[in-house]
Amino acid sequence: MAGGVLSFLLATAYQIVIARRIGAAGFGVLALALAIASFLAEGSDLGLDYGVLRFGGIARKANQPGTLRAIVRHAVRGSLLLGSVAGFALAAASGLIADVFDKSQLAPALVPLALTVPFTATTEVARASLRAMGRAGRPVASSSLIGPGLRLITGVGAVVLVPSATAAAWGYFVTEALLFAITGFMLWQLLPPADGSDFPPRKLLRFSMPMSLNRLLLYSNNQTEILFLGFLASSATLGIFGVARRLSLLVGSALLTSFAILFDPLVAGLHHEGRTEDLGRIFKTSTRWLFTLGLPISLAEMLFATEIMKVFGEEFAAGGTALAILAVGQLINVATGITSNLQAMAGYAKVTLLNAALFISVSIVFDILLIPNFGLIGAAVANSTAVVTINVVRLIQIRKRLGLIPYDRRFWRPLAAAVPASVIAVLVPLPEMRNAAELLIHVAILGLVYFGVLVTLGIEPVDREVMRAAVMRFRGRRAISDR
Repeated sequence: MAGGVLSFLLATAYQIVIARRIGAAGFGVLALALAIASFLAEGSDLGLDYGVLRFGGIARKANQPGTLRAIVRHAVRGSLLLGSVAGFALAAASGLIADVFDKSQLAPALVPLALTVPFTATTEVARASLRAMGRAGRPVASSSLIGPGLRLITGVGAVVLVPSATAAAWGYFVTEALLFAITGFMLWQLLPPADGSDFPPRKLLRFSMPMSLNRLLLYSNNQTEILFLGFLASSATLGIFGVARRLSLLVGSALLTSFAILFDPLVAGLHHEGRTEDLGRIFKTSTRWLFTLGLPISLAEMLFATEIMKVFGEEFAAGGTALAILAVGQLINVATGITSNLQAMAGYAKVTLLNAALFISVSIVFDILLIPNFGLIGAAVANSTAVVTINVVRLIQIRKRLGLIPYDRRFWRPLAAAVPASVIAVLVPLPEMRNAAELLIHVAILGLVYFGVLVTLGIEPVDREVMRAAVMRFRGRRAISDR
């Protein structure tokens, strides 16, 4: 969770600097180029990160270090090879893609981002390998601290020298290359020694390939609005939506990633051992924590959407309503917990794939219906509608297949705390929000009242135990073994 907070702050700072420096049009070109390159990166790992988490987690629980090493070796080699081929192909086709979207500035920005594809794909597999080993600190450091920190440093340096989308893209390339080297070194330090054991690559791919297609479909759904706007709207409109969407995703992405770090291998192990009751407790607790932490952030994005967008520049203020709509969708996303990860780690790869197909189908239908007529707002409504639909479907499936429900009586506390926090934050007699400092005061009041009411309503025993353990660790006493 600490990593999620750091990632949120660093990623927001990066977006503010880049957006203010290159403007809405430049940010739109960068967002479109990133969407295309990231799509290839998502596919280039062949879903092997999921395979490593599932089979690697099982191998670790069975005390088979040699098998774990073999699984990691196959996964890293596969993603690096395919990523290299895909990246060079994208670089070669950059001019053609720019012509298709009728955006001449897209081609030079695509080239450095194409070269990041093998690095991005393999780094994700390396993080999954660390997680399969039961290590939370290193993958969190890679994804939530080192990556966003390097991206901020290289991005600021690049756009200060040359304020353009292409310069920002080269800064992004430097970050991904360095992050690949650092994460790979972390993995190499902990990789178990070879003992002659092996793992059938075919078995790994048989599970991973459907997950790869699932990942591509899910990622495509999150990018369909960017692609539709890329065809139908100006670069400036695309840039405004890109900022709003990235801000809303910081809630779901940062929090969900933080919990998934240890949730995924735990689920694989517990489900493999048939410990459904323990799995249900983890599902409920993690979902409640996700909702409790995500609610005040989403409320801030709903209540102060226009003021938040103005921080990126006056021209971005037009995206205030879009940000509020997107924040609603992401609040539902965190309120349903890590449903997609739960299904995948429990072995329901085909169901997960079908869900992803439904997800992108709903998204495309609403994109076609809404974006041509309503533009920015239509894109936000389409995205949130698809997110809500698929998460409700997943909840129903998990209830039917695993008999698990993530909600209990404890969910009323954050909802009760949200009401007075919202009223006080909006109505408190402070100056109008003309700058970032005044905005921060209102957001701080929202957070203080929210968590203050939560404490007043009472802290659950499990939450009290977690806080006690956190304080003990902060004081240097190892209260829980890091296995």
